[in-house]
Amino acid sequence: MFMLALSLALTALQSQSVPLLQPSAKWAIDYADDQCFLSRKYGDTAAGVTLGFGLMPGVGAAEMFLIEPSQTDKGGRSLSGTIEVGGAKARTTLSGVSVMLKEGGRITRFHVAKTLLDQMGASDEVTITVEDRGYRLHLNSMPAAYAAADACKTDLMKSWGLDPKRITDVQVPPEPIGSPASWVSPNDYPKEARKNGETGRVKVRLDVDTDGKVTRCQVVTSSRSQSLDAATCERAGARARFRPARDAAGKAVPAIRIMTFMWLMTD
Repeated sequence: MFMLALSLALTALQSQSVPLLQPSAKWAIDYADDQCFLSRKYGDTAAGVTLGFGLMPGVGAAEMFLIEPSQTDKGGRSLSGTIEVGGAKARTTLSGVSVMLKEGGRITRFHVAKTLLDQMGASDEVTITVEDRGYRLHLNSMPAAYAAADACKTDLMKSWGLDPKRITDVQVPPEPIGSPASWVSPNDYPKEARKNGETGRVKVRLDVDTDGKVTRCQVVTSSRSQSLDAATCERAGARARFRPARDAAGKAVPAIRIMTFMWLMTD
């Protein structure tokens, strides 16, 4: 307990002393088959970092990613970090997965709740700490960037054959009951994929009914491993449980939830 308190105290001290990085580029919106990417570079070209978000329709959250140019350790691994929004002293702990990029540097992806996204949209700055590294970033014009990303999400829904109005009318998206990490675990690793050394990220679309049960699972982005894709839908479809989505009147309505599962071999 003492070591934990000491660690938190050091984190707070570091965040106060981290210099504020200014953006070196405008917010960029990139279209993909499975989501819309919003990103911005900070600092100079050689030593700067990139903050980004993977935004998906029908999800009250996002995947936040941080690209660091100088990390040289190899392989993928799980890690934790913290985020402080604005001048608030409250820190939120984030769990993430970090992997090396072929072009150099390291990308760490975190799952971020909608409430935290809303706080960032209304703030001028954010401090993100990854292990012993802290980055304090200026968030000017972020609300306008989010608004511009809405057009991308509308186009994406249409490409999936969905009615955008049906998704945007959902006021409260379906929220997982329990930890999604328990739906697809390392113990579920398909023997074929393990034997072949296959790893990857699988993004699935889950159709959730008014009772919070999954009625359909569809792979949106493949891991390029048939067995990993199949195992993801099989396990998540059978184990996932949600609090149902609600419309403006508070009535339970059918909705979709996009979720990403990472398959990594740790032994």
